[in-house]
Amino acid sequence: MLIKRLLAGCVIAALSNCALADGPMAAQALFSNLARAGKNLKVSEQDARVTRTLVRGMYTVVDAKGVFVTFVNEDGTLYGDKNGLYIFPAQGAAPRKMSAKELAAFRLEVVNAIDRDALIMNVYGNGGERGRTVIFSSIDCPACHDLEKDLGKPGRNAIFYVAPSTMLTNDGEGAEEWAIVAKLWCAKDNARAWRNYMTTRALPAARPCAFADPMVARRAWINLYSILKNTGLTVSAEPGFVFEDGSFKVGADAADRPTPSTTVKAQWLPQMFPPNPPSGLPLDSFLPQPVKTARRPERSD
Repeated sequence: MLIKRLLAGCVIAALSNCALADGPMAAQALFSNLARAGKNLKVSEQDARVTRTLVRGMYTVVDAKGVFVTFVNEDGTLYGDKNGLYIFPAQGAAPRKMSAKELAAFRLEVVNAIDRDALIMNVYGNGGERGRTVIFSSIDCPACHDLEKDLGKPGRNAIFYVAPSTMLTNDGEGAEEWAIVAKLWCAKDNARAWRNYMTTRALPAARPCAFADPMVARRAWINLYSILKNTGLTVSAEPGFVFEDGSFKVGADAADRPTPSTTVKAQWLPQMFPPNPPSGLPLDSFLPQPVKTARRPERSD
C-alpha cells in the first residue's frame, strides 16, 4: 500500500494536489515502498540524507558522505537517476520504469513546479504577460551578458526567472565563480544585482541566504539541471530558455517566442504549495537532513 500523509486536513496520496514539502518524510515513504516491493537503494535508511531541490515536491537522497543516490517525489512513489525514473504503479507492486508518455507528462509537471520564487525574478518594462519562463544563464557566458543587455532595452515588457550559475560545474572547479553566483543570488535586490553584474561586473557584498554557501548554490543548480535532464529536457547551452510547455530554446531570439498554452495534469507532483516566506527561505533549506529524524507517516488501509 502506498503511504498517505495528513497535514492540516490535506490527505497526501499518489495522485494528490497538495504539498507537505517535507524531505525526510518523502524519503521515508520511498524506503517503505521499496521494502514492500522487495527492493532497496545503495544506502540504508539510517545512513541516508535528504535535500530539497528547486523543483517543489522533488528531493535528492544522498549517502552519509553526500554522494547522490536518487531523486524522490513528495510521496515516495517516484524515484530515479540518470539511468531512468521509476514509479510504483499500484499498491505493493514492484516499481517500473516510466513510459515515454508518462515521462512527457511528468516533464510538464516538473517545469511548472520549478520554485520560481527561489530564483532571480527579473521584470522588464511593465512585465507584460510573460511570467513563468526560466532562463539558465551563467556569469562567465559572453552570450549571457549580451542577452542581459538586450533584455534591458526600452520597449521590453517581460518577466523572466534566472537560474544563475557558472559554466564551471564539474567537481573541484569554479570555486571563485560560484562564490560570485552566491553573492548575486543572496543580494537583497538580487534582480538588480544580477543585471548590474551582467552589464557592468559590479558585485554586491556577501549576505546571508539559503544559497550563501557557494557549494550549496552549485548543488541546487546541478540538481535542477539534472531533474530536467532526467525528464528529457536537456539544458544544452546558455542562455537557455525553459518554457511552460516543456520546450527549450537557446539564444536571445527565444526571449520573444510566444509560449503555447499548456494544461498540466497533476499526477506525480503536488500542484498546490505553501508560499515561500516573504523574508526568503530558511538558511538551512538546501542542507542535507537525516531521514530517520522524520516522524513516521501513518499507513492507510
